[in-house]
Amino acid sequence: MGRTIGAAMASSLLFLIAFCSVSGAGCDLNGYDHTAPTALRGVIQSHLLDMEYASDADDAGDHKKIWNYVWNKNADRGIRVSWPKVGIGTPIWTPLPAGDCAITAEDTAESVRVDSDAPISYGILLDQKRQTSVYLAQNERKLGSTNSAVRTSYTGEDGKPVDVEVAVSTSQTPKGIRFAIERSPGLWIGIANLPDVLSPTQIDVMSTAGENQDALVVNTTYGQFISASDIKELAPLFEEGAAPNEKTDFLFFTGKSTKFGVEVPNNSETERVSTNMVILDARTKRPVFVSRVSLVVPAR
Repeated sequence: MGRTIGAAMASSLLFLIAFCSVSGAGCDLNGYDHTAPTALRGVIQSHLLDMEYASDADDAGDHKKIWNYVWNKNADRGIRVSWPKVGIGTPIWTPLPAGDCAITAEDTAESVRVDSDAPISYGILLDQKRQTSVYLAQNERKLGSTNSAVRTSYTGEDGKPVDVEVAVSTSQTPKGIRFAIERSPGLWIGIANLPDVLSPTQIDVMSTAGENQDALVVNTTYGQFISASDIKELAPLFEEGAAPNEKTDFLFFTGKSTKFGVEVPNNSETERVSTNMVILDARTKRPVFVSRVSLVVPAR
């Protein structure tokens, strides 16, 4: 019997159409590429590898939803892959299991453009590379909100697949900015550079809200939370020149509750930014996936 996606995540992931389920039976792509433009697909096959990847943008009312996936079609082995332009990166110690998909989705674009400089790297050492094309946002949405999501799995210490779902949304409100995070149990979610754009008061509001919701919000640096050796190994999973270093400020989120929401006061202008996101196993505190997330934040 295959693994199933947790129903508790369904409400926040409505914008991530269930075109792809992470299961032992593989990826169900029903519903993918249901409007123009046509998905940009590719296949990499060898005697050791069978992998499919795609980037797509579908109509969703007054905007576009951008979807990307990597599908490990091998029957008996995990794969290591880095596709930084679309936020898909698997560490060497937690490969994407056989038959499973890694998916990222973003609900932010009014229109899209094709970027033909989006290399995907693969192999144990990420020493094999192919140039690909992907869809990226052409214009930022004017609605003052963002939705980003990850749906993937990784190979756990016991060799069995562990399912991962993360949804991050932000929106401008009359009094401030609303942040909401939902995640699968047993994870830390690290968002880079948030302490650089939020004031100490706004971070305090977040921390207090966490205490009231059985959630934990930690303001620290990348190097204080993640080992130097792991930081070095993760660097190729980020866009060139954009990998965080040990001094990069992060906010990390976890807790008994898998849902966290807070409205932080804000009287200044806002802007939409894209930043790195690291997903970690809560027990080992080792990263299991590297991605990107879009946010509405106070303008700098």
